[in-house]
Amino acid sequence: MNNIRRFAKGHRSLVAALAAATLLVGSTAIATEAVAAPKHTASVHIVSARQIINQPTPKIVGKVQVGSKLRVEVGKWDKGVTLSYQWKRWTKNIPGATGTSYVPVSNDQGTSMSVTVTARKSGYQTVQKTSNASVAVEPRP
Repeated sequence: MNNIRRFAKGHRSLVAALAAATLLVGSTAIATEAVAAPKHTASVHIVSARQIINQPTPKIVGKVQVGSKLRVEVGKWDKGVTLSYQWKRWTKNIPGATGTSYVPVSNDQGTSMSVTVTARKSGYQTVQKTSNASVAVEPRP
């Protein structure tokens, strides 16, 4: 342990460079970051950054019109993934619009809609995918 401390003390720039590096081992990305340590010691914490493999782009389905229900088709994600949703007017989040469907209101008329799907899985990097923007929301008939 004393040898490691002497090495770290004498090679702080190397330790800092290693701490800021992202190493690729096979097809698994491993990120490293420095962990606060007492004077004259250094430690590196290794974090696995596994990737969710299936990451389909969501689609908005339905008539893009005030009062008509829109829904999101999410496609097929990896097993064990938990999805959450955020609907957007232009590119801004619509407060409270966090379900699998959304009914445009008068404020949406003339704007384009999109939805961001966030995928989470324990031990994996979180993924966000956003649909293409819709055509402009039409007025109620």
